[in-house]
Amino acid sequence: MPESKPEQASTRPVFSGDGVTGRITRRVFAYTLLTVLLMGGLGLYAIYATIWNTIVETQPLALQLSREWVRERLDQAPAELERLSQESALQVWVRGVSNPPGGSTRSPSPPDQSALMGSFSEALARSSVFSGLLILDTQGDVLAAAGSGPGLAGLRALLRPKSSLGPELVDVMRTSQLRAELGGLQELSVRPIDPGPVPALELVSVPLRDPQGRAIATLHGLVRRSELAARLRAELLGAEANIFLVDGKRRVLASARPSGRAAGEPLLSKLLSDDGSAAPRVVWDTDLGEVMASSVPLGAHGWTLVATTPLVAAFQPLFLVACAFLATGLVLIALFTTMASRFATRRIARPLWPLLQALRAAARDEFLPVSTARAAGEAEGLILAFNTMVSRHQFRSRELETSHRALQDQYSAFQHQYQTVSKRSITDPLTQLNNRRYFEAQLQRELKRWSRTGHDLAFLILDIDDFKKLNDTYGHAAGDEVLKQVARILKEFVRETDLLARFGGEEFVVVATQTTLEGAVTLAQKICTAIAETSFIVDDTMRPRSATVSVGVSVFKGSQTDLFNSADAALYRAKAAGKNCVMVAEDPDE
Repeated sequence: MPESKPEQASTRPVFSGDGVTGRITRRVFAYTLLTVLLMGGLGLYAIYATIWNTIVETQPLALQLSREWVRERLDQAPAELERLSQESALQVWVRGVSNPPGGSTRSPSPPDQSALMGSFSEALARSSVFSGLLILDTQGDVLAAAGSGPGLAGLRALLRPKSSLGPELVDVMRTSQLRAELGGLQELSVRPIDPGPVPALELVSVPLRDPQGRAIATLHGLVRRSELAARLRAELLGAEANIFLVDGKRRVLASARPSGRAAGEPLLSKLLSDDGSAAPRVVWDTDLGEVMASSVPLGAHGWTLVATTPLVAAFQPLFLVACAFLATGLVLIALFTTMASRFATRRIARPLWPLLQALRAAARDEFLPVSTARAAGEAEGLILAFNTMVSRHQFRSRELETSHRALQDQYSAFQHQYQTVSKRSITDPLTQLNNRRYFEAQLQRELKRWSRTGHDLAFLILDIDDFKKLNDTYGHAAGDEVLKQVARILKEFVRETDLLARFGGEEFVVVATQTTLEGAVTLAQKICTAIAETSFIVDDTMRPRSATVSVGVSVFKGSQTDLFNSADAALYRAKAAGKNCVMVAEDPDE
């Protein structure tokens, strides 16, 4: 047999991807990547912690400042209304009402109202507190009004007299009570007013008295919503954050950033149902998404201040920094990897090139002349040593190859003989089923498994009916053919996990694992029916013959001897009962 030539080694340079340079470059890349990820992760975590702590510390501070500023403005409202009540035009109007011409009390004439409203409009233009003013008589009817906005319109609609015959009696009673309270006011009053569809606002009221001290009308001012919004210090929380002033019905009265998204009902329900603590916490809002939110009671009218900071917007700087870290890391990785590759190529790989040529020549069982290697000094000595090694290797390789070929042939022959003998030792040569020797060995393993698990274990013993008569009538060849066909039928019905074997002569046994007595009887009946319905061709006449089996069934209860004896006794009873049937082992306890 001719010697096969060894495969020629690759001629790729030593600084290729799988060489010294490649390994050094990959390690430098991995270490640089690990360093960038570690430093970037620590930096990003520090920024994340800073942003988080800033939100947690700033929200309570912004809420406290907002509460102080809003309370301050609300406290200034009564003094501002007292000042407006002393306006000269209003005093002239009061004197005109208290001392009308002819001595009769009457409402002011339209020109007087026009002058009064003009004065009120100028006062509202100068005032930063009120958005609307109303003058009511002692019955609660509107005598004069100045200002604009849904709050003032809603209040006027609320004070409009309503008939008791209207459909909403509760609304009529509410209007009558409010008109009586506001018209009969005798001293300065501050209350929240709910004008209907718009959120409630604070209403400051003061009585207007004539020179004799009698209350002839009342002056009411609606606190300006924008002035309250200007007192909310949301600029401390960031561009996307907001602070809301919420009434007792969870409606937003004012917000620091009117153009921002309002707090949704789910968020307000979560915040306003707690104990009023201003500690920030992360909650989910259907409009704002995941936000850091906190609330604090205003301390007046049941109003509450709510601060919200959307986390997506709050941590946007972190995303930008992460992008910067990523870009910088990629640049550093590319720079260090390139530098490492060039350094390894020039300082390590190039001096090793002559040695690599010598090794490749040795791999091809060739000699490398020293002159062609362009080597000197230690490299020259190494190449000569390689040439000596090649010579010895060639001689020993031929010896080892011859010995290996002989051993391989002997091993293949032995392996084939071993497999053949092993299979014959456990297989019945006629039916190709497991023989009795294999069955008994495997049965011991099943019994040990039963002792560990306690699973049901059934045993079936089958005997072909009138088999001796079949042999005497048609010959032993016909009997062998019946045995083989019965074996094929049994293989179809028995599971792979069960143990099937030819026990001897015309007897077969089945050990059905995890099978109850009822299941074993069902299996035996199926086998009996299948064999009885099968037509057996046993001789050259091609005439179909029939055959039947009798089956004895038992279950394992701890004794192997009882298992065999009870099944065998059941088999004899099946024979005595007319054959082609299944009998169950009798229970000694019954």
